Amino acid sequence: RTYFQFPLDELNMTEAMDDDFNKFNWDWIHDSVLSATKWGKLKTNLLLVGMPDVSTPVHYDGMENLFSMIYGHKRCILFDPRQFKGLYPFPNNHPHDRQSQVDFDNPNFEMFPRFREVHGYEAILGPGEVLYIPAYWWHYIESERDSMTVSLNFWFSA
Repeated sequence: RTYFQFPLDELNMTEAMDDDFNKFNWDWIHDSVLSATKWGKLKTNLLLVGMPDVSTPVHYDGMENLFSMIYGHKRCILFDPRQFKGLYPFPNNHPHDRQSQVDFDNPNFEMFPRFREVHGYEAILGPGEVLYIPAYWWHYIESERDSMTVSLNFWFSA
């Protein structure tokens, strides 16, 4: 179960991709999001194409994220950063240092007892829907079991 990640920038976009990207309603981002927040500039975009039944390990990002669905559906569970002790992050400088050590499909409560106290906010996203994932909020994302998915992240400096 894998997915394809592709950063969208001027170095690796075809002319057709660039044309499609420029058709996006960037005024919406500026007028509705950036003017109402103290976010910095758009830092990067990441196109994600996933096979059926793929999950992203529980992790956090250091940027503000507008997670947009293009095709298929994904289940997203967000966790307040104050719950980090129950998510048992890997140590700093570990290759997975922004990820949880807990296997969400089969949690080991003897090894991770505080995980029982963790509560998240769940959303199911479909095509055309956007979820705001605040910087430093932990999140778990899984694709639907019977279909491929396509999503696009818009990451802004926090």
